[in-house]
Amino acid sequence: MAELLSEQIAEKDKLLSELKIKENQHHKAKETWEKESEILSKQKTSIEKAIENEKARKNENLGDLQVDKPSTSIFVPASAKGQVPPEYMKYYLHAEHEYGIPWYYLASLHAIETDFSRHPTMISSVGAVGHMQFMPATWVGHKYETSGGLVAPDIDITDITLIKAESGYGVDADNDGIASPWSIADSVASAAKYLGYWIQKRCEKGDMAL
Repeated sequence: MAELLSEQIAEKDKLLSELKIKENQHHKAKETWEKESEILSKQKTSIEKAIENEKARKNENLGDLQVDKPSTSIFVPASAKGQVPPEYMKYYLHAEHEYGIPWYYLASLHAIETDFSRHPTMISSVGAVGHMQFMPATWVGHKYETSGGLVAPDIDITDITLIKAESGYGVDADNDGIASPWSIADSVASAAKYLGYWIQKRCEKGDMAL
C-alpha cells in the first residue's frame, strides 16, 4: 500500500513538473511572439514610409527639406538602433535624385559615421564635423586647408561663395543661403556629391562601372 502511494505521489510530481515546463515554454513563446510582432510593426511603418518617399521621388515631389534653426541643431531619431529612421528618408531620396547615389548607400554611411546623428557631439577626434563627418577642408575646399584636413578659425566653411570658388563639396540643399555640415539636408546631399565625384573619377579610369 505504501509502495503504491509512493508511486502515485511520484507520478503526480512528474506531471506537475511537466506542466510547469510546458507553462514556462508557453510563456517564453508568448514573449518571443510579442517581441517579433513589435519588431514587424516597426518595420512595417518604416517600409510604408519608405514607399511613400519613393513615390514622392518618382514624382519629383520631395517635400520641404528645411530643418529647424539654428543650423547647428542636432535632433535624435526616434527609431531603434539598426533601423533607418523614416524622418531621414526624404534627405536620402533627394540626394539620390540630385547625384545618382542610391539612398541606401547614404543611409549606410550615415549609420557608420554618426549612428544616424545620435553621436553626442558629431565632432570626431580628428576634426571631422556634422551628420556625415566631413573634414572642414573637404567641405569648403582644400585651398583653405592648414593641415590634416582642417582650416583656419576665420574661414567660414558654410560660406557658399568660398565653397564654389575652390570646388568644395558643401551643398546648400535646404536653400537657406548657407551650406552647413550641421544641416542634415546639406550634409547628406554633400555626401552624395562627394561620392558621385569619386565614383565618376574611378569610372573614367576604368576601375569600376556605375
